[in-house]
Amino acid sequence: MYNNIYFENGKTGEEARSWVKVKAEGKVIQKKAHARIGARLFFLALLAVLAVIVVTASLASNIIAPSSSTTHGDGFVPPMLNEEQKREAISVALSDPLVGNILAKSNWTLFEAGPWTDSGRIVGVIMLIRLERPVWVSGEFKDIGGKNYRAKLWVGNLHVLVDLSARRVVAVSPGMARPPEDPPEAATYEALRAVAEKKLGTRPLLAGLFYTDEYPAGLAFFMATVGDKERIVAVDVARRIVVDKYSGEVIKP
Repeated sequence: MYNNIYFENGKTGEEARSWVKVKAEGKVIQKKAHARIGARLFFLALLAVLAVIVVTASLASNIIAPSSSTTHGDGFVPPMLNEEQKREAISVALSDPLVGNILAKSNWTLFEAGPWTDSGRIVGVIMLIRLERPVWVSGEFKDIGGKNYRAKLWVGNLHVLVDLSARRVVAVSPGMARPPEDPPEAATYEALRAVAEKKLGTRPLLAGLFYTDEYPAGLAFFMATVGDKERIVAVDVARRIVVDKYSGEVIKP
């Protein structure tokens, strides 16, 4: 189970590339991440990890059929992690101020852990940690593609990339969860909620806010159950309008 996910370094010209594979729903889903990931791809990925989603096809650039061993597209078979490496990675993650603070607020489970490799050599560990209950978090994050961003959100899971040799966390990317309630500062965003409510036809809960180059004032996400479906609406904080390309039905595994 723990080696169904891995992270591999590589180079193409001057651009750093990486591959991440996660086994979910009987399929191996493979994502190519670039050092400069676009805002649209970032938010598509964000929508895919809503409601404590492990991983979905929205994150994937390629889906391949599962086999007896998980391999890279060129036939590379990632090395296996041992228990000591997994324990060390957890220890490093818990000592990180951001990760440690989040995990201190909820019981959690190491859902997946796999090797981060460079030329076939293990240099670290990539982990998917699932929280028992959502936690409201505000902070600075970096995804595994190297994209830095600021966000406030209900966190349901964390992707954590640990460099074993340096004993440090190099990337933390939270997955947005279905909000159990409004966060304390929700009253500040009532005007934005009204925009989302008009779109949904029902009063939604604030799920998160993300700040990017495209939306420096923020992009707010509201969620609500409409009929038998979970729906999400993105609202541009500056213009107070719905952003349709980031709104829609919540994808569940």
